[in-house]
Amino acid sequence: MNRPKRKMIFILFILTLVIGVGIFGISRKKITAQGIYKENSKKESITSSEGGNVYLEIEFKDIENKNKEELIFEVSMYTHTEDLSRYYELDKFSEIIIDGVTIKDGITWKRSGGGHHVGGILKIKNYYNGRKIVDDNTKEIKLIFKNIGDVEERIHLYKI
Repeated sequence: MNRPKRKMIFILFILTLVIGVGIFGISRKKITAQGIYKENSKKESITSSEGGNVYLEIEFKDIENKNKEELIFEVSMYTHTEDLSRYYELDKFSEIIIDGVTIKDGITWKRSGGGHHVGGILKIKNYYNGRKIVDDNTKEIKLIFKNIGDVEERIHLYKI
């Protein structure tokens, strides 16, 4: 298959995905004073948010395993109107709240892609101030992205 056909198929796939998620995800998305709040009420590992012409899809890898050494999130970011290069250091726009404890330091980001389609892996060690941050007592994790696509705050909530 030649390159232009592959590119067109990829673009059609992304458009279908964005439209499908938008249609089926609207019932769980709330707009708040802080920005976009996406609730994950079924221990689902994937959440998404859309606003300011930027779409984010986040997969919390291995959500059921509370004994892991690192929390790993696979991030996909799409837009059709702006260059996402200003978010290449996504860890600078991220924080995690675990059962009320906010963690801003120690988040690492390994990016792939560029332009209008950026992806990568966001990680944080499962220890903070010498203690495990996700254990058998952990109820929820909020992964927060600030000021992406002119949205002050995007909250991706994972119930675990």
